[in-house]
Amino acid sequence: MTKLAELRAKTDAELAALIGEHLDQALYYAMKTGSPDHGAEETFAQSRRLLSAVEDPRERARLQIKLDRLRHALEQSSSQEVRAGAVL
Repeated sequence: MTKLAELRAKTDAELAALIGEHLDQALYYAMKTGSPDHGAEETFAQSRRLLSAVEDPRERARLQIKLDRLRHALEQSSSQEVRAGAVL
């Protein structure tokens, strides 16, 4: 493996870890509070943009599952807020 390939693999792993950590944090707050605060929407948008830069297909698939879970939590929170507003 060339030095460039080694560096790319290391960078790819670090990027995947960073995306995963941010998604885990956003999901944690969404599940704990029932409300995806703490920048969850921004985390979703950034992670979605960065996901295409992850070259490892297994890592990308693993992160896509987390991204989908966060999207679902955001959608649920949004629909709950709409219903709560209609009740008020």
